[in-house]
Amino acid sequence: ANPRGVSGTKSSESAFLSTREVELAAVDILGKSVLCEHSGSEIGSVVSAWVYNGELQCVFNIHNSVNGALASEFVRTGRCRELSLGYTMDVRMSKTDHGHRLRFGDKKMKELSLVVKGARHDCNIHAYTSAAHREKK
Repeated sequence: ANPRGVSGTKSSESAFLSTREVELAAVDILGKSVLCEHSGSEIGSVVSAWVYNGELQCVFNIHNSVNGALASEFVRTGRCRELSLGYTMDVRMSKTDHGHRLRFGDKKMKELSLVVKGARHDCNIHAYTSAAHREKK
């Protein structure tokens, strides 16, 4: 769901997640909604999350609904192959000797989205199974 955190930076220096913030996101994202392209109704929820090799990994379910069935088909056919984290952050302008600078504060996970193309590199969906496939077993 998120590539390696931006190492060597403090959270205040980047809109992207720092290494520490990736670890915090693994807890904060649990139970959050899964959306399609950061909009519309909830199509699922995040059921598990962990950090592996510095990257945030997630397991999520997709609801058995009309919108969930459409989203499942987008994943199955490869239309939506990537993930994107939706989060909010505090942003402040601070004055420095060289002008003004943006400072990024706390980041709070809001949702995980299935997307056609994510903003970050390597936020791919690695595995997929459908409810119909699980019921056949």
